[in-house]
Amino acid sequence: KTMILVATGSLVGEGFDFPRLDTLFMATPVSFRGVVEQYAGRLNRDYAGKENVIIYDYVDNHIPMFDNMYMKRLKAYKQ
Repeated sequence: KTMILVATGSLVGEGFDFPRLDTLFMATPVSFRGVVEQYAGRLNRDYAGKENVIIYDYVDNHIPMFDNMYMKRLKAYKQ
C-alpha cells in the first residue's frame, strides 16, 4: 500500500524511525553534510520489500548560494 509522508526536517530529524521510507524530496537549502547524511540515512534502513531508494533534490541554480549548497549535498550523497 502506498503511503505519503510530508514532514519538515525538524520532524524527521534525530530519533525518527520509519524504515518503510524509500523516497525523499529534498526541497530545503541545506549544505551541512551531517544533516544530509541523516536524511538520506532514513531511507537506507532495511524493510521487507524495499528494493530502491530515490532522492529527488531540488535546487534553484539561479541563486549562487543555493547552487553552492547543492554541490555540497552532492558530495554528501556520494559518501
